[in-house]
Amino acid sequence: MALTSPGVEVSVINESFYVPSDAGTTPLFIVASSQDKTNGAGDGTAAGTTTANANTAYLISSQRELTETFGDPKFYTDASGNSLHGYELNEWGLQAAYSFLGVANRAYVLRANVDTSELTGSASAPTAAPSDGTYWFDLASSSYGIFEWSATNQSFTTITPTLITSTSDLVGAVSTGAPKTSIGTIGSYAINTTHVTNKIYKKTASNTWVQVGSSDWHNSLPVVTVASGTTVTSGNTFVMNGITITPGGINLSDVATAIGSNVTNVSASVNATTGNLEIFHNGRAVGDSSAGANTIRFEEGNGVLAQLGITAVPESPR
Repeated sequence: MALTSPGVEVSVINESFYVPSDAGTTPLFIVASSQDKTNGAGDGTAAGTTTANANTAYLISSQRELTETFGDPKFYTDASGNSLHGYELNEWGLQAAYSFLGVANRAYVLRANVDTSELTGSASAPTAAPSDGTYWFDLASSSYGIFEWSATNQSFTTITPTLITSTSDLVGAVSTGAPKTSIGTIGSYAINTTHVTNKIYKKTASNTWVQVGSSDWHNSLPVVTVASGTTVTSGNTFVMNGITITPGGINLSDVATAIGSNVTNVSASVNATTGNLEIFHNGRAVGDSSAGANTIRFEEGNGVLAQLGITAVPESPR
């Protein structure tokens, strides 16, 4: 078509281009969404989102029918209301079907039997008792372990801890309490699963529980261990932190008594389970790096150190 006026000619040319669709083709959209969503009108449950109707293909003819059957497409935001672009649980499949039905009037839509709302993460751990049939941890069949280094074997040993699942097993019957002394054996570990922090405890040679990583736990670990059955010559000596130690007998218990009676911030005892002599440094808190605070110095007197199997060195690291 041409429009002509004095000195001006205007031509309008239709260059529109369309891709013809195959006759009779109706797309199938397979979507995932939350379960039991509210329908588009907000007055009931969207039938297509129930478990009973999952994996059922619906022939949808309009956007309104889509939202009535499957609810509005849901897109998640953060705590500040900002959209989470690319978030895995955004209902893009349902949005694609909605967009298609804006230019067409036939589409099959099938919802997979997956409730995406159950996959939503939580910023806080559960504190209340969950409903029946719900598991955060399967305590009955899951394997839990702690690796403890063995200086003797120069390898890690796998230890299965006791799982505390009731506050009645904790001091004061509160979730923040340590395990009761009636729980576990010396040297064993326990995890308090009744509190959100899941603190780990170890039972010391004195039959008390100490939290792993605390100063009490640090001080409960022996610096030196002497094998059960070792004997010394009564009256002979050795030097610890500059103080001369004279055991009053031949047994390890005599050595332990002499150490505890003479050296500040150092204690010793015979382990009731193993019979080993264990020497502890008790004067340092975790993180204290002051000079001498984390050392025990051994020097030979007249033979006791050799009998104990301890090598005399200027400083023995904690």
